[in-house]
Amino acid sequence: MSKVKIELDHNAVAAFLCSAPVENMVKGYADRAVQRLGTGHKAYTITWTRYPKMRRKVAIVKAKTKKAQRANLRDNTLLKAVLGK
Repeated sequence: MSKVKIELDHNAVAAFLCSAPVENMVKGYADRAVQRLGTGHKAYTITWTRYPKMRRKVAIVKAKTKKAQRANLRDNTLLKAVLGK
C-alpha cells in the first residue's frame, strides 16, 4: 500500500465553518428540534470562538419558559428532540 498524506488548508476550513451555508444547515437542525418540542422553546445561531483563529457557526436550542425548563429537567426533552428520539 502506498502512503497518502493529506494536508488541509486551515484557513479555508475556518472560512467554510463561518459561511452562510453552514449557518443555514445548523439553523435547520435547530429549527427541526424546536418543531419537535413545541411551544416554550427557541433556537438561534451564534459565531462560537474558542481560540482567535477557531471560529464556527453554532445553533443553540433553549427552553424559554419555566414550564419548558421543568419538562426538560424531568424528561430530557431537549436532548431527545435534538437526537430525534
